[in-house]
Amino acid sequence: MTDSNRSSHRGGPKMKFAPAGTQYGDRVLLEDAIRGDMLVLCRCKCGREARVIHSKLRTGKCQRCYTCTAERRTAHHGDSKRGTPNRRIYVVYRDALARLRNPNEVEYHRYGGRGIRMCDEWAKSYVAFREWALANGYTEELTLDRVDNDGNYEPGNCRWVTQKEQNRNRGTHRRITAFGETKIMAEWLEDERCKTGRGGLEFRLGQGMDPELAITTPSRVTNRKSMKPTMFEASKDKVTP
Repeated sequence: MTDSNRSSHRGGPKMKFAPAGTQYGDRVLLEDAIRGDMLVLCRCKCGREARVIHSKLRTGKCQRCYTCTAERRTAHHGDSKRGTPNRRIYVVYRDALARLRNPNEVEYHRYGGRGIRMCDEWAKSYVAFREWALANGYTEELTLDRVDNDGNYEPGNCRWVTQKEQNRNRGTHRRITAFGETKIMAEWLEDERCKTGRGGLEFRLGQGMDPELAITTPSRVTNRKSMKPTMFEASKDKVTP
């Protein structure tokens, strides 16, 4: 039976079918797995074969053989432990990989789901990423940012910036081109050529005004002294003592 939704017997649990060749971490199935609780033959990338409970492969508990697991622990960098000097670099690296590889991550659709990847050098070695970080201006106050939001995580496209700069580089920001420059609205509001506020600039651009004109036209200031009295003030003037 090969239907993943077919039950083994009436009223029985649904099967978790996976065909031979399915990859789970470092292991690949050598035979069909028709339910979650069965022992299935698989091969680790080192060549060792073993029978493993299918559900443990699916949940990530046994996705490499014991020998490979031991080797990984022996060669561990140690930065994953709390209190170590480079703990934050490791957390940044771990979180970046999760956004790229784990479909269950909240932001996966903005990263791995869009085809963004991490270069082989970093993906295969956290130590390589750590060395790049320490040699390229990393401090505890900075965050990892990609220069091109559509580009991959790689040395030529990554930098360490403040959280403010990170927020401004998000792909969701509207970018405005004027005077031969392209900036987000927050940057234009800080430009000395801008003579209006956010509300005015948003309204003008929304009405189709030329960006340069929208930025440089001063906002109209209302003189409160010249305003007509409100209905309440006018009614007060009519009241006789």
